[in-house]
Amino acid sequence: MSREAKSSTARVAVRGWALALMMALGACQSPGDTPADAPDASVVTCRSSAPPYAPSSAWNTPIGSTPTIDPRTPTYQATLTATGQTLTSDVDQYAIGLYCVTPTAPRTSIQLTGYYSDYTSGTRIGHGYAPTITNLPIPAGLTPPPGSDGQVVLWDQTAGIEYGFWQFAWKNGQATATNGYAIRTDTTSTGRFADGLAGRGAGLPYLAGTVRPTEITTGRIEHALAFAYAYPSREHTFPASKSDGKGTTGRDLPEGTRLQLDPTLTPEDLTRLGVTPTGLIIAKALQQYGMYVVDNSGSAKIYLQDRTSAGWDTTITRTILGTIPWTRFRAITTTPGTPPTTPDTPTPLAHSR
Repeated sequence: MSREAKSSTARVAVRGWALALMMALGACQSPGDTPADAPDASVVTCRSSAPPYAPSSAWNTPIGSTPTIDPRTPTYQATLTATGQTLTSDVDQYAIGLYCVTPTAPRTSIQLTGYYSDYTSGTRIGHGYAPTITNLPIPAGLTPPPGSDGQVVLWDQTAGIEYGFWQFAWKNGQATATNGYAIRTDTTSTGRFADGLAGRGAGLPYLAGTVRPTEITTGRIEHALAFAYAYPSREHTFPASKSDGKGTTGRDLPEGTRLQLDPTLTPEDLTRLGVTPTGLIIAKALQQYGMYVVDNSGSAKIYLQDRTSAGWDTTITRTILGTIPWTRFRAITTTPGTPPTTPDTPTPLAHSR
C-alpha cells in the first residue's frame, strides 16, 4: 500500500531556488546519513518520447471508437464522487523519480531489506530476502522523490531495461531500498508482472503509465496512464496481477480497472472545467488510452515524473487537470476480459517481492 495513504494531505511548496536546482540536476542532499555527490555523466535526458513496452501491451493499445462499457460504471462514478477528491497530478511528493542512464554508466551495488526480482530473461529470477544486488547503473547523485515511498526508476533506453525501487535511500554512501525489480521495456515486454511478485500495488512496473516531459514537449502521450486513489477493492482485473486494495468488493474499483475520459469532451469543454494547456495533452491521452487503477493513494491522482528528475516548470502543479467530474469517466473492459479476481487470502502490502 502506498505510504501516501497514511500521510497528511498537506502539500510540499515549490521554492524558486529549488526549482532551478532541480532543473539543473545539481548537487542535492540525499535522504540518509551522508550527502550524495552531484549526478554523474551517466544520467542523460530520456531521448525518446516513445512509450516503453510492446505496442500490443495493455498500456499501448488505444481504446478505439466502440469499446465495451463496464456495466458497473455508474457504481464506480458514484464511488469516486463520494471520496470528495478531484483528479490531481502531484509532482512534488509520492511521484516517480525517473533517471535515464547510459549503457556505459558506472556500476555499483544496492542493499535491499526486502526482495529483488529480475525478469529481464523472461523468467523471474528471485534473489532471496534482503539481498545485495551488484552491477547496477545507479547514479551517485540520484535523489528519490519526497515522501516515504521513495519510488525510483532507472531506465537504460538503449538496452531496453527498467530498474525499479521502492523506498530508495542513501545510507552511509550505500544505495539502499526495500524492494526492487528489473524488467525489459522493449517490444518483448508486456509491461506487467504476471506472477504478481513485483512492482506497485497492482503488480505493475513504476514506469508504466508515467507522464514524462518529452511527451508534454511533443504534445503526444501515446499510452494509458497510471491512476491511484484511496481504497480500491481487494479484487483485481487485467492488466493487474494482484491488489493491495482494502475497499469494498462490488462498490470500489478493482485494481487494473481501466477508466476512459468522455471522448466527446472538446478542448473548449475541458478548458471551462479549469484544465490547463498541459492538462489538455494529458486529457487527450485519457480519452484515447484511458488510465488504469494501479495502487492505493491518499489522493486521487495520475502519475507524472517527479519534479526533481523531470525539471518541470512552475506551471506543472496538482491542479493541471482542473475539476473534471467523475461522471465524465467510464470503465472500459480490457482484454483478455477476465472478470475481477478476489484473492482467497489478503495480498501482502509490500510493493515488490
